[in-house]
Amino acid sequence: CLRQYPVNGLPIYIRIEGSEETVWRGKVFVAASIIVDDAGNEHYFTEPTALGALDKAAEIGGFNYKVQQTSWGLYLYSVAGESAAGSKGWLYRVNYIMPWVGADNFILNVTSPPSPPHKELLFYYGEWTYLPLRITVDKTEVRIGEKITVFVEYFNDTSLEWYPIENATVHFNCRLYSTNATGYAVITNCIGGRVWAEKEGFIRSDTITIRLLIEGPYWYRMFEVRYWILPLKHRAIRLLE
Repeated sequence: CLRQYPVNGLPIYIRIEGSEETVWRGKVFVAASIIVDDAGNEHYFTEPTALGALDKAAEIGGFNYKVQQTSWGLYLYSVAGESAAGSKGWLYRVNYIMPWVGADNFILNVTSPPSPPHKELLFYYGEWTYLPLRITVDKTEVRIGEKITVFVEYFNDTSLEWYPIENATVHFNCRLYSTNATGYAVITNCIGGRVWAEKEGFIRSDTITIRLLIEGPYWYRMFEVRYWILPLKHRAIRLLE
């Protein structure tokens, strides 16, 4: 019998990391899909695949991608104008684990490894040896001037465990911090913004938004800082409710 999926498709969080920046991230709903290769041929998939999730993300995010028909399936070689070159190309992971099949043959919540349920899908530009980074913070809401402690770790493909990473670069607005031997970095004089981590030879982490709490004698409201422009003499903060 046929598998039953939600009416709107199977939900999954997908993130696409280019060599210089995040292409897109968000939740998509994947069902059947039609993938058109670079020769104009259509490929119909009756079940929700990893490649189908990328196709849905491209539709929502407004970026393009290119696949080529090969003897072993559809080869993804370009996303958002960035094409495979030399030893670098487009790879993918599910729940941070690298699958054994191509993205067109990976059926979400069915194919293994990794074992279902499949909650997160990561496409990234890099080499086979690149490992994912992950960050956590001790707080996601701050008052002006407070500190935030950031913990950065990497995923080991052999042990399937996370380990602290040293000398990773933590980005916070226009400032850069470096993790110590135990994987920690402290952001000082925080006013809210976005934080993520990078390191050469690793996959950029996801982004965490830090919200700024503003208090007054008669009112209390919460804002999210979207932009912070330097230098300090001309600092402009755009606050959105």
